[in-house]
Amino acid sequence: MAYRLVATVATPSTTNAAYYFGGSIWAAASSSVYRINPATAAITATITSTPAISGQFVEDQYGYLWFMGTGRVLVRIDPATNTTTSVTVFTSGTSAPSLSFADGDLWVQLQGISGGAANRVFRIDPSTFVVTDTGNAICGGSLCSFFVEQGGYVWASTTTFLGMNILKVDPATNTVTTTTNVTASILPFFRAIYSYGYLWCSTANGMLRFNTSSLASNFFTAMTTASVGNLVDDGTNLYYDESNDLFSFVPSTQATAKIIDLTSLTVGLFDTHANNFWISISSGSGTTLQYGLAGGIFTDGASHL
Repeated sequence: MAYRLVATVATPSTTNAAYYFGGSIWAAASSSVYRINPATAAITATITSTPAISGQFVEDQYGYLWFMGTGRVLVRIDPATNTTTSVTVFTSGTSAPSLSFADGDLWVQLQGISGGAANRVFRIDPSTFVVTDTGNAICGGSLCSFFVEQGGYVWASTTTFLGMNILKVDPATNTVTTTTNVTASILPFFRAIYSYGYLWCSTANGMLRFNTSSLASNFFTAMTTASVGNLVDDGTNLYYDESNDLFSFVPSTQATAKIIDLTSLTVGLFDTHANNFWISISSGSGTTLQYGLAGGIFTDGASHL
């Protein structure tokens, strides 16, 4: 399928993440979140944030949107009012390398904490804002890139000097019940989603498919640069980026195809909605791009031929 540029949304600041939620596109910049109407590609609200935004969005079961800021602060956006509420996760350490939603909680890892476990995993109840410090019981002092709920467990990742591991975590006790080494190569994980019966993980060595029942894994590295960043599922295919390009990946056949070539532009986090891709451009001037199927019918009701 061919995609073409439909709209360019000029943002006052360079964005690093685009996310579809609650009928809007949310684009994150360093100190603002821009809310975009997907039908008109117009900015409808600008939500300022202090501290700066790390870029990754997650949504909870109550209809709120969350992101992690610098300074160990978690921020909630109420889409009904475009207002924010902040939760201080801990009093020391750097910003989080990962933010996930699993088992009804937000999962955050802070690194560089002084005293005790330097890298700790925290669980935050999105309704009460209660923070639970799990220490290094889950990640063992290493960095966990993601937490994904499936089958009554939470699946996490670590990269250590022994290689890349998938962890099976019991959320009732915050303990690891199984550790599976998927490769001895020391390459980092980035993100993961559960779809089509597997856990799919983006890594610096390509895409990893992991069976949470058998604990078997497969790497798919037949990609242009091997390193895979963001992962998005539209219910039919998976989509991923490699620096300047977006690719489709068919889970049943493992067929890969480049669908959008952004040449010299650097892709931030992207999302898809109604056959449109919303792509944050994390280099150059502030823009978020909308791409749609060439000759298709878009959310504005018009035919773009």
